Amino acid sequence: MSVIKIADGGGHTITMTNIDGYHISSFKPSEILSEIFNNIPVLKCRYDDVFICAPVKSGTHWTWEIVSMLLNGKAETIPNSKGAQMLEATPTEIIDEIPSPRVLNSHLHLCRLPKEALEKKCKFVFILRDPRDLAVSYYHHCKGISLYEYDGMFENFLPLFLEGKLDYNNYLEYVVEWEKAMEERPEIHLTYYEDLKTNCIEEVRKLALFLGITCTDDLIRRISDKCNFEQMKDDKDNHIPEEVRKAIFRENFSIFRKGTVGDWKNTFTVAQNEYFDSMFLEKMKNSKLLRRYT
Repeated sequence: MSVIKIADGGGHTITMTNIDGYHISSFKPSEILSEIFNNIPVLKCRYDDVFICAPVKSGTHWTWEIVSMLLNGKAETIPNSKGAQMLEATPTEIIDEIPSPRVLNSHLHLCRLPKEALEKKCKFVFILRDPRDLAVSYYHHCKGISLYEYDGMFENFLPLFLEGKLDYNNYLEYVVEWEKAMEERPEIHLTYYEDLKTNCIEEVRKLALFLGITCTDDLIRRISDKCNFEQMKDDKDNHIPEEVRKAIFRENFSIFRKGTVGDWKNTFTVAQNEYFDSMFLEKMKNSKLLRRYT
């Protein structure tokens, strides 16, 4: 394990931690991250655990909040953060102390998640977002979080993403692994970011049904309203301690940036879109999950 600096085409570097060839954010010092990472596969799971999994910047915070509200039976802001229940950022002993039902989350490949989660058929909510929107959001994420120490331009960031050199390595391999698992495991529920944006009430209803939660139409509507992007951005930003904000975020940065669909069109040049297509398009066409983005 080591802290590495990956250079983009413009000479700017982005700081990450390399664990046996697998890249993750430097949430913690290397020795602590190594211990966390090694303990994840053997984490003790409970039958009522729910896992929110997705590529980075795909709506994990949003979905985590919705699922947590459904399990609580209340349309009330969750006082703690998704990050406090993120497998690769939280020591095992803290995860163990979280009361049931736990809503855990991760961006890790399925093969790196707790073995017991699959053995006990825990429920997974898997989220997908247009990878072009993801790339733009991810760029601003890396620019805004001081741990990355990144000051590059999007034109030089995009190749790093497409070539699988950033957090969690190759995006397409990640999606393909989950797609194969979904063919065999009914305990994995798919949610598209775009569907949450266009019809949040219906997607919340689907999540409640998947989780086996009986709730009224009024509660579903209130949860949908409470998890409106602007509302949630205000609520969750206000729950971040100032010392944490100063330690991790650069000035004026928020985890919740725009929350829009199609924003990539305001960033990608024609040449960048053609480059994206040359790297991803054919492979995306072979994926039932990603075909809607082709």
